[in-house]
Amino acid sequence: MNTCRSCGAQIRWVRTSKGHRMPLDPEPHPEGNVTPEPATSPAVEPLAVVHAGPVTDRPAWRSHFATCEFAAQHRRRS
Repeated sequence: MNTCRSCGAQIRWVRTSKGHRMPLDPEPHPEGNVTPEPATSPAVEPLAVVHAGPVTDRPAWRSHFATCEFAAQHRRRS
């Protein structure tokens, strides 16, 4: 488990299908839309599967960007 460098909250890391790291809140949430798939090895972070809406049939997590009050500081400009 890691800590958000902006707000100090606990976070866990997953990788997106494009290889980017995504911070998640540490516990599943009823409105979560991210399901981490198991990693292929202990050295690799789990793969994030992002769903269009909340997942109801299994535990799902929320992106920490959705809950961190300082998320805008970490967004990349396009």
